[in-house]
Amino acid sequence: MVEVGRSCVHWDYRSGSTILLLWAGMAHYMKAGGYSHLIGCASVPLNDGGQTAARVRLDVQSYLTDPEYRVFPHHPFPFDRIQPAATREMPPLLKGYLRIGSRICGEPAWDPTSTAPTSSCGCRSPICIRAMQALRASGCPG
Repeated sequence: MVEVGRSCVHWDYRSGSTILLLWAGMAHYMKAGGYSHLIGCASVPLNDGGQTAARVRLDVQSYLTDPEYRVFPHHPFPFDRIQPAATREMPPLLKGYLRIGSRICGEPAWDPTSTAPTSSCGCRSPICIRAMQALRASGCPG
């Protein structure tokens, strides 16, 4: 199993081909090491008070892993106090992960003491990808 964090790409180079190169590099690393699973997180912004995050939480229920593979955050986001957004705005990265077969491994984590602006990242959902199958399906060499 390989755990990945965030990547940072200069604005001038953020394109589909750059992302494909990142995924191809991960596929090569995983194949060379004999790994089959990739785990990481996907963020959902909270700049609307958490309404989009609450909507996304409802929309991804069918993508949850089996209970024996679930993880639990130390600080779960207080969804019970937030009305979900009426419209569906799945963050592009999360949407892409789900499209290639990722599974959600648990509730989003939240840092209520963070002084960082909530517009960039507030909720982070754990993601598990059956990596080699998913990477091949997305067109990455490997």
